[in-house]
Amino acid sequence: LVIELNESATATTVSVSVVFSFTDDKFYTLNWMSGEESFSANFVNIGTYPQRYVGDEMNEILESWYTSQTATKEYTLYKGCTTDHTNHTGTKNDSITIYSYNYIDNNTYARVELTDVYSTENVTYMTGDAVIDETYAWFKVEPIQWRVLTEDYENNDGTFSALLLSELALNANTTFFYNYYGSCSYESSIIREFLVNSLYNEIFSSVEQTKISSFTIPTTTPPYYSISDKICILSNSDYITTYFTSNVQRLCSPSDFAIANYAEMNLESSTYARQNGGTTSYWTSTEYTSHYIPQYAINADGSLSENGIVQSYTYVSVRPAILYNL
Repeated sequence: LVIELNESATATTVSVSVVFSFTDDKFYTLNWMSGEESFSANFVNIGTYPQRYVGDEMNEILESWYTSQTATKEYTLYKGCTTDHTNHTGTKNDSITIYSYNYIDNNTYARVELTDVYSTENVTYMTGDAVIDETYAWFKVEPIQWRVLTEDYENNDGTFSALLLSELALNANTTFFYNYYGSCSYESSIIREFLVNSLYNEIFSSVEQTKISSFTIPTTTPPYYSISDKICILSNSDYITTYFTSNVQRLCSPSDFAIANYAEMNLESSTYARQNGGTTSYWTSTEYTSHYIPQYAINADGSLSENGIVQSYTYVSVRPAILYNL
């Protein structure tokens, strides 16, 4: 990138959007500033998932094209729950299936019917196009950007893996637990079911799955055994004391696909991750002490939700983590 200024110029502001479309298991480093705070981190691109909106013009092209196509790949997503706040009960809905199509440009795109967007007021996709509810939208299936939290996470067998956290929140509209006044632990949560039984197999190829090690996650309810999963969400201590030192570092933006699936989009918290700004809240695996507000999450401003979040809320996003052998 070369910027030329004339002799009278004293300063300039340049907005740059960088898109990485490769998956090669290699580190790259990004440096940025948010306000007066500078930050640097390593990243790696692994796996694929629907993320960015294609733009209004391409959306029209794909929408007029798709009806004649039959070859699809299914992305099975959990819808979450519908909560009756009057009777304080909730019921887990059936899963929904989103179809993706291989277009003539050799790219894959997922078609989503927007029926339940959290908010459309002043909310745009990364392209700058407005998010419009009750429409069909197309999203590019592309490599996932993961932040490298550490290269030296020790596995149970004494080997080491890289701990990777998705840079964007990949999805929402999946509750932690379906009952408004009930509670459950992470091991029995809908979030875990979604991660292990759906998201893991949609994201990673069979070759990539051979490079992923299992987390050992201690449970918090009797009989206090440990569960072992190859994909999970991190605990509040991971976010607050172990791998992050400030709210700015914990800021997380929703992908366009997540916005189409009811992710919160907060426009008040600035972030480097979206060219037009906006962040979201996302779940942790740590339970809160209150029976009625039983789950910790990271707020859209990067802070820990000190009072917890009701487990049936569907606007809170999913930000997965994996152990990967680079």
